[in-house]
Formats: sequence, C-alpha cells, structure tokens
Amino acid sequence: MAKSFEMTRKDIKTVKKLWHLALKKYVKSVFIAFVFLMLSAGGEAYSLSLLEPIFDSGFIDKNNGALGLISLQIMGVFFLKSLALYAHTYIMGMTGLRATREIQIKVFQKFLGMDMGFFARKNFGTLQTHFGADSKSVDAFLKTFFTKFLKDIITIIFMLGYMIYISPRLSIIIFVLLPAIAYPLARFGKRYRAIFGRSMKKSEEFGSYFHQVLQSIPIVKIYGKEKQEIKRADSYLMQLLELSRKNLRISARSRPTMEVLGGMAISGVLLIGGSQIASGLLTTGELVTFLAMLFACYRPLKSLSNTFVEMQSSMKNAERLLELMDEKTAIFDVKGARVLKTKKANISFENISFRYDEKTSILENISFEVPSGKTVALVGASGGGKSTVMKLLPRFYDVQEGQIKINGTDIRHLTLKSLREHMAFVTQDTMLFEGTIAENIAYGASHNVSQKEIEQAAKYANAHEFILEFEKGYQQPVGEKGGSLSGGQKQRISIARALLKNAPILLLDEATSALDTQSEYVVQQALDKLMTNRTTLVIAHRLSTIIHADKIVVVDRGQIVEEGSHEVLLKKKGYYANLYQMQLKKKK
Repeated sequence: MAKSFEMTRKDIKTVKKLWHLALKKYVKSVFIAFVFLMLSAGGEAYSLSLLEPIFDSGFIDKNNGALGLISLQIMGVFFLKSLALYAHTYIMGMTGLRATREIQIKVFQKFLGMDMGFFARKNFGTLQTHFGADSKSVDAFLKTFFTKFLKDIITIIFMLGYMIYISPRLSIIIFVLLPAIAYPLARFGKRYRAIFGRSMKKSEEFGSYFHQVLQSIPIVKIYGKEKQEIKRADSYLMQLLELSRKNLRISARSRPTMEVLGGMAISGVLLIGGSQIASGLLTTGELVTFLAMLFACYRPLKSLSNTFVEMQSSMKNAERLLELMDEKTAIFDVKGARVLKTKKANISFENISFRYDEKTSILENISFEVPSGKTVALVGASGGGKSTVMKLLPRFYDVQEGQIKINGTDIRHLTLKSLREHMAFVTQDTMLFEGTIAENIAYGASHNVSQKEIEQAAKYANAHEFILEFEKGYQQPVGEKGGSLSGGQKQRISIARALLKNAPILLLDEATSALDTQSEYVVQQALDKLMTNRTTLVIAHRLSTIIHADKIVVVDRGQIVEEGSHEVLLKKKGYYANLYQMQLKKKK
C-alpha cells in the first residue's frame, strides 16, 4: 500500500514548488477561500444534524414549535452555505486565473531566455503544451484540489465527527472501510498518471506533425500525398485513442468500486443500528441522522474517486512545467561580463571549432578577420558550415574551442544584451511579425521612433514607393509571416528594419538568394546602402552579389580552403574559381 502512495509524496514536493512559483503571493486569497470552504462544508454537516430533532422532537414528540424553529434554521443555513460556496468558488477561480497568467508570462520569458539548442531539442507540440496545458496546471490544481478534493475531504471530516458523536460503535464501520477506499484510489491514480504522461507525449508529437503538414500544404498537394498524410494522422490518432481508452477504463472502474464499498457501509449501519434502537442505545432520529450523514459522505467519497484520478493529469502537467522552469540556458552572461560600447567593430575568429553534438564536427580550426567597416563574404557548398559561423557571432551557440573577439575582447566576456544591440540581421527567410508595415520597420529600433524615421529608413531600403501604393500605406497589415507581401517587398522591409537599428555590425544570410533578378537588383541596391561603413559578414549563394566584398572566405566541410578578394581567388583557379564558372554557365 505504501508503494501505491509513492506518487503522493512526489505530489507534495510538486505542490510546494508550485506554491513558491506562482501561489505564494496569493496566500491571502487562498486562505480566505479556504475559510469560506470550511463554512460551506460545516453548513452542510450542520443542516443534516438537524434531522435528529426533526424526527425525535418534531415527528415523534409532535412538537410543532420545534419544527418551526428548525425550519428557520434550515433556511438560514442553506442561505449562508450558498453564499460561502459562491465566495469560495469565485475567489479560488480568480486566484487560479491570475496565477495562470503569471506562470504563462514566466514560461514565455523562459522561452525567450533559452539558447537556440533548446529550440532544436523541443518540437512545436512540446512548446505549445508547455505554454498551454502545463501553464494552466496551477488553475487546474486549484479547481480540483481546493474546490473539489479538499471540499469533499472537509465535508467527510465534519460528517464523520458528528457520526462519532452520535454513535462511536457505528462509526467503526466507516474507519474499517476508509483504507479499503484509499488503496484502490491510489492504484487507479498511479496508473492513470502514467498513461496520461504517455498520452501527452503522443499528443505533442501529433501537434508538431499537424503543424508541419499545415505549413507544407503546397508540397503535400503538388506531390499528391493527401492519402499518405491522412494515413499518418490516423495512425497518431489511433494511438491516442488507445491511450484514452485505457484511462477511460481506469476512470470507469473507480466509480463501481465506490458503489460496492458504499453499499457495504450502508447495509452494515442498518443492521447494527436497528439492533441498537431495539436495545435503546439509539433513537430513531439519531439513526436517521447517522444514515443521512453516511449518504452525504457517500456522495463526496464517490466524487473523491473521480477528482483524485482527475488530479493526476494536473499533477503531471505541473511536473513538466517545473522541469521546464528548472532548465538552464547554455548561453548566459558570465560573472563580470562587460557592456560593449563601440561604433566601430573589428571581428576576429581565432582557431574556432564547433559541433552541435559530440559526434559531428561542423567547424574545425577556423580563423579569419572582419576588419572594422569592411565586408567579408562566406561562400561554399551547402552544409559546409557558413551559417554556423554566422550563428556563433551573436552567441546563438558558443564555440567549443577557440575565441571570437570584437575589438580584442572575447564575446563570451561581453553581456548578451550589449553584444546583440550592436548587430542587425537580414536573412533569406524574412521574419515579419503580424502587424503593420510601420510596426515591423520600427521593431529594429531601441527607442520610440517617429513616423519620419520609419519613412526615411524605408526610402533608403527602396521600400517607400511600394508602401505608399497600399490602401493604408505604412499602416497596412502585413498578415501572418508577411503573407500579403511579395518576397522582394518583405526583404526590403527587413532591410529598413535593420537600417533603423543603425548597428555597427551587419549579418546578411543569403539575403537575396530567394528573389528573382529584378527584385534582387532592387534589394541589392538597398543592401549596398545598408552595408556602407558597417562591419559586414555576408553569406552569399549568388557569387555575383559579393564580387565587390573586401574579402571572400571559402568554407568547405567546416574548414577554410581559400581566402582573398574576388580577383585574387579567380587567379588561383581553385575552389572559388570553379564555383564562379559553374554559376556563369548556369546563368548563360
């Protein structure tokens, strides 16, 4: 039996952590709600205790005056009990909602504070569950534990107390049955919790799969894979159905168990109580009151079995939430980190090596420099490590060996905030947020910007003219992920955003590779303005866009194989020259 209650001890630890995480500041509200809960449960027990004088004084002794007085008491008790129940439900409900909001903010803050490796490990379904069901575990816990579970427990305690007062002998039956009730409850709860955990994991997998399919609808349709995806979805849903079936069996078995045990208790009380009335040890009113309280105990006991099983899901969610909150980011400010303050940035990569896991090496002993105000381009075959180099500079990841320095200082000794404040980023997959064009341009600024500044940035980015063509101009909504704009338009808004930030370091990750020739020309003009007097690291697929770079670094299989200007590298007739000639042939 002790083994069945192992999870209860674990629950206590979970509740303690939840208390410190989100409930401690609401201790007053929880206490007030608990007082009203006690009043409600006490009122229920008191109203049933009035049955004894109703039968003994009112019905048997035919005392009409006593009946009238008891009737008034019943009305008063039910009125006060209903008020207490309302107050408890409302206060506890609002406490749960406020605590949930606070936890969701903390979870969101946790997400934004984690390193990129965290997001590589967690799929979309898991993150969604953390923010949704896991964050709501406090509210679910309060509703199940305080509003249901604890109320039933307190009601039973009040009833038992009065039943012991009426007849200690009859009450022994209840104390014999309580362990018989607790044991199956613990076993059901433990099994339910284990299956619920598996069900949650499978739901997350399906959520990620579902998100992926919806994001790739054009691919699904063009390759005619609708039936295949329906089959995969059906497989996920069948597995979820099987897990739900197992939990349903556990839930369904808990109620009949309570029915059997309840029937045994009532039968035992009737047999023993009847003999005690015959021998004058009990009055009819006392037996009726005892039976009424036993029936009243039976209802919360039945409810208790369902609530206890229900609590296991909220406890499982809470455990996962606490595991998330205990996770540490791999990227953080070291003690004594300096604040970077500069308008000119000289970047040096010194013998850096990097791997995402212990087995696969991505970069090996890379060294090169990006002088202040100059442009250095990274070129090479896909998968060679170019994008990884760029991810290391803003410390999305940290190198395992070597150093990356800005003006002679290892970037790991600079605060993350100040490091990233000195960088602007333009990528191939333009990231726009749902909102207006003006809001997306202003997103890059560290201060409240004026409409004039927004428009100036748009003009430099060759975006002003097409923006004015929209019905709402700068207040035009861009749609989800900028869906209402063309690729070239999105890219120019992204450049305007980078211009408005006015950072000394510029990172360009294949910023024009997804554009047609005409859009590329316009965007490249905007990029040329953006790159002026900035330390720029650029990844380019189309070599024609970087022929004027101050230096080109050729990366292949995680190593630098060539380095120099466009003209110097062509003369070498090596890797770069071959790559350039291949692109010229394709263009022709």
